[in-house]
Amino acid sequence: MYFTQKSEQLLKAYFFSDIHFGTESPRKEKAKRKLLKLFLNRVMTDSKDLFIIGDLFDLWFEYKTAIQKEHFEVLHLLKNAIDDGLNIHYVAGNHDFWVGDFLKNEFGIHVYMEPSFFTFDSKRFFLSHGDGIAKNDTGYRLLKKVFRFKPNITMYRWLHPDLGIPLAKWVSGTSRKHSGSIDLHDEDDYIEYAEEHIGKGADFVLMGHRHNPVKHLFPNDKCYVNTGDWLHHYSYAVYEHGSLELKDLKNEFTHIFHSMDTNV
Repeated sequence: MYFTQKSEQLLKAYFFSDIHFGTESPRKEKAKRKLLKLFLNRVMTDSKDLFIIGDLFDLWFEYKTAIQKEHFEVLHLLKNAIDDGLNIHYVAGNHDFWVGDFLKNEFGIHVYMEPSFFTFDSKRFFLSHGDGIAKNDTGYRLLKKVFRFKPNITMYRWLHPDLGIPLAKWVSGTSRKHSGSIDLHDEDDYIEYAEEHIGKGADFVLMGHRHNPVKHLFPNDKCYVNTGDWLHHYSYAVYEHGSLELKDLKNEFTHIFHSMDTNV
């Protein structure tokens, strides 16, 4: 199922994916939160639209009356940005199976559980996290149906959060290891998927999931971009004046990376 969002006044937009808050050492997590704050401030100087293409958190699971307290500071940063006028669009990833109404109702984040078309600045964008696209990832495509089956989510919420969230984190970690064990580095499946949606009218196709920043050009100035991650590459994409480019935060906020471990 696809959705269309229109914004006739958009001149510049930012895109990122796969920060996976909650996976690294406390030192790195703190530095990444500071990096996100600086990045959001940067975005708001010249844009009103930020697109998160999945897996902001390594796990996001909503109970009806409880959320994960370790993500409070990140949520606070997003809320401040939204209150200051930033439109945040969130396309769910493979670690976002259990997104409910909290981000939408309490924060005003535009959430899309399926790959989505967006039309703005006279261009047509197609955004997909990228999970399940690799042709040899048949096991994940089956698990995705199980995880997103609403009765299963309802039953899981019967577990107390102190039990349910640690168990869900274990599942999330298993999913990450599974993704790393298959050949996601063969770009052909992703290029083919992007080309298919360019054939459906997209000018630009953006994905994440592979944790590897890539830009692939098609004829007539159309392209596919994978936004990479903030675990190893610290990359993002920016659209302006009909062009979509990959950027590197390491070159822009070098002082933040000095506060991280030396192997970053």
